Amino acid sequence: MTAFGFAIAALGVALHAWISFAKASEVAPFTVGLFFVGSVPYGVGALWLRYGGRPTIPVAGMLAALGVDFLVYHSVFIAPSSSTAALGLVVAPFWNLFVVMPVACLVAWGILALCDRTSRAH
Repeated sequence: MTAFGFAIAALGVALHAWISFAKASEVAPFTVGLFFVGSVPYGVGALWLRYGGRPTIPVAGMLAALGVDFLVYHSVFIAPSSSTAALGLVVAPFWNLFVVMPVACLVAWGILALCDRTSRAH
């Protein structure tokens, strides 16, 4: 599970590198900042994976963040529906770090706690 978690973190960082450097018309301080801000949730998840207890919890958070990032990528680059779709590139990293990852981690923790409780009952 740990190797899978680090692969998810690497995929998330690679997606943000692609968005910030390959899809941008030029490398500017804004695109470098966008890369680093977008990579923060995966860095937090990787640190938690390395130093935390149960790897399932940060993996769930990073999977949820990766899902949001792919949805934002799709809405900005593949099928933009409005002229403000690109704002998702700025908002999504904060949304991932402060809402999506914590909720996904809490859900994973709750499911694991429920599974532990039911396995001890039998």
